[in-house]
Amino acid sequence: MKNNIVLIGYRATGKTTVGRHLSQKLKKPYISLDQEIVKQVGMPIAELVEKKGWEEFRKAETAIVKKASQLEGYIIDTGGGVITKKENINYLQKSGSIIWLKADLENIVDRLKKDNPRPSLTGKSFLDEVPEVLKERTPIYQKSANHIVDANKSILETVDQIKLLLKKKTIRKLGSNGFWIRLKGRGVLPV
Repeated sequence: MKNNIVLIGYRATGKTTVGRHLSQKLKKPYISLDQEIVKQVGMPIAELVEKKGWEEFRKAETAIVKKASQLEGYIIDTGGGVITKKENINYLQKSGSIIWLKADLENIVDRLKKDNPRPSLTGKSFLDEVPEVLKERTPIYQKSANHIVDANKSILETVDQIKLLLKKKTIRKLGSNGFWIRLKGRGVLPV
């Protein structure tokens, strides 16, 4: 498995901003899959969706996911719906650790109100659809993620949570025997 850090989560959970900050803090390259789609298709996502529909967007997204999954050592910021295609998740899981930035419905709606309008996923207003789409996607995010991070906090607190998680990544809980730590080249020791 490659050593990328892949950020997933619903719209407005901070994936792009967290990804950029994490890239700076960890001194790792960063890529935004949505920005790569815009470069590939030559138009903003909202325009692509309006002209060609969500299906064409998802095709372009999968092509970009496939390319990005070949990278090594990157922070990868995905679009909120990347998890809707199992093929995308398969590529990303082979690419590295998937971190779900999970935020409460109220925080997502508040953040979306401050953000530029995004294309509707359901035909409803993009704010009205949040509860329905979030409910549908939550189990998929959970199943797809290796780790869950609380994204209800500030961007810097979220970045710090991820950094701490990455430091503790070698700690595993083994049944009721307690915690064990895996040391590089030294086997497993009880903590």
